[in-house]
Amino acid sequence: LFLESEARYLFMRLTRVQLLAISGVIVLALVTRLVCFVGLIGSDDLTYNHRAYEIISGTFEPQLNNQSARAGMFLPVAVAFKMFGIHEISSVAFPFLCGLLTLGLVLWMGITYLGGWPGIMAGLLYAFLPIDMFHATVLLPDLPSATWMTISALLFYQSDRQSAHRKAWGWLGMFLAGLALGWSYLIKETSVFMAVFLF
Repeated sequence: LFLESEARYLFMRLTRVQLLAISGVIVLALVTRLVCFVGLIGSDDLTYNHRAYEIISGTFEPQLNNQSARAGMFLPVAVAFKMFGIHEISSVAFPFLCGLLTLGLVLWMGITYLGGWPGIMAGLLYAFLPIDMFHATVLLPDLPSATWMTISALLFYQSDRQSAHRKAWGWLGMFLAGLALGWSYLIKETSVFMAVFLF
């Protein structure tokens, strides 16, 4: 997509030291989240795990209450259960991956829009953000919904930049931004308020 050419140019202009620093930030983020592993806390996460188990066991029935309707939370968990088995680690794989994806987005946006070292510093600050370190290994909707809102905002911004001279890519990017925001809504309903700032 239109992000690909920018990403290629971005990494071509980074120095070896900056690339090593980016790798270090990612490794630090991984290590701190694994050291601070939380797992089950006996709150909303029990509902999401139960709904995911119902899906893979064939006993799922749609419900309309708050947590049981958040398909964006328990569908990825059901996939993890199916692929890796039912245990605490597969339960939190989705928020963990979302946290790493958000770190990648912060690094990408920071380096692209602010420059090499400011972007790396932004990634370092995010890597040690206490609330993210906690939520990375807890099955709660806050971190995953923030990840998908970030994806939506990035796609929308890039699409707006491209629409002047590449109208087709611009419309496609905005469509994808809407899908990302929609998935965020399926994770946590309050994500819909992001649309006020985007559209």
